[in-house]
Amino acid sequence: MTGDSTSMPSIISLVINLDRSPNRLKKISAQLDRLGLNWQRVTAVDGATLNMDDITVLDTPRFHQQHGKPPLPGELGCYLSHIKALEALLSTDHE
Repeated sequence: MTGDSTSMPSIISLVINLDRSPNRLKKISAQLDRLGLNWQRVTAVDGATLNMDDITVLDTPRFHQQHGKPPLPGELGCYLSHIKALEALLSTDHE
């Protein structure tokens, strides 16, 4: 049997990276390049720059009610960064 019916899926690695962390990007990109992996940078949301009182970003009272503590800016930045990564993946034809 011939043909390309068992071709490898198009996979991409998404690297979430803060603008203020260029050394981390340099290190991980070198590793991914060395492995020959296709990758794309996703600019991370920096929790240090978020207005934690902005209810369009987070319902702080509900977060506190569900988790028993106030949200940390880094937690919110991390969460929003992963949402951006998912949106970036969905905007491609990669698996």
